Amino acid sequence: MNNIAYHKLNVILYFLLGIVFYFSIIVLMLLKATKIVHFIFPLILIFIGGYFYYRIVKAIFHIIIKKPMIELTSEEYIDNFNGVNVKWKDIKLLLFEDGKAPFVVFYLSQNSLFYNQIKNPFKRLFYKLEAFSGKSLQTNIRFAKGKNSEIYKEIEREYKKSQK
Repeated sequence: MNNIAYHKLNVILYFLLGIVFYFSIIVLMLLKATKIVHFIFPLILIFIGGYFYYRIVKAIFHIIIKKPMIELTSEEYIDNFNGVNVKWKDIKLLLFEDGKAPFVVFYLSQNSLFYNQIKNPFKRLFYKLEAFSGKSLQTNIRFAKGKNSEIYKEIEREYKKSQK
């Protein structure tokens, strides 16, 4: 089994930036709100940004308990950052996208196998919105320790090994 650890500095930096920019702006907006309409925009921000920030807080907890970001076993890909597991046999294509953020993209043979394991309805909604692009699952490896291309190659090696 291969483990890919969190990049501690990246996670802590995003955590601190989230406190400074995300929460301070929302608090200021709520303090200045005088009508019920003024509460709507901060609530939308809380909904959208809150899920991302929740994952950063979860990553800090994983760092404390020494849980890896990604675990690669002979049978499955375990993404502790997003809280999902995917069996190698269910993956039909694996790609690396290095745009605004580095992603490992999974195209699954049956998306329902993946969605059925997600119990949180908001989390399921976020993944289903991602699927409109045709991608079943994306893992942002910005928070993984190491070079992005090397991390992808390690995931790809384990995937190819499982296909034999």
